[in-house]
Amino acid sequence: MNKIHVRLIPMSHELEFPNRTIEDIQNNFFLGNEMPLSAGGNSRQYFSKKGLLNVEEDDFLLFQMNGTIIASAELFSGITNISDDDVYKAVYLLKKNSIKVFKPITKEELIQHCPKFNDFGQGKTDLSDYDLDIDWLLNRIND
Repeated sequence: MNKIHVRLIPMSHELEFPNRTIEDIQNNFFLGNEMPLSAGGNSRQYFSKKGLLNVEEDDFLLFQMNGTIIASAELFSGITNISDDDVYKAVYLLKKNSIKVFKPITKEELIQHCPKFNDFGQGKTDLSDYDLDIDWLLNRIND
């Protein structure tokens, strides 16, 4: 069985979503129509200004903003070098029906169930390397 990779994807409240609440971003960006559909319509596109981390199909992504995790999705695929204008470096194609939002998970809550995790940073982190209790995470997201 392959290792499940759980990746933290940082998002910028100030740059990407100024003057918007977390609830608005969850409902209108992640669950609404603001995140574009892929050409086939089976996935949603999340653009990254910093490029892709080393991702694989079916990786589990957690979107982090303002020191909390606000959404999750399964990765369909990732594409790099999508733009020549240096604005966006990559796109994550997310399985459309896998996107979920939930009561934000705080740093303190995550630390309780991921003992080697210290803090949210600006880097893309693989929580699988931090002894994450995956059963807790899946139950927490699905509550």
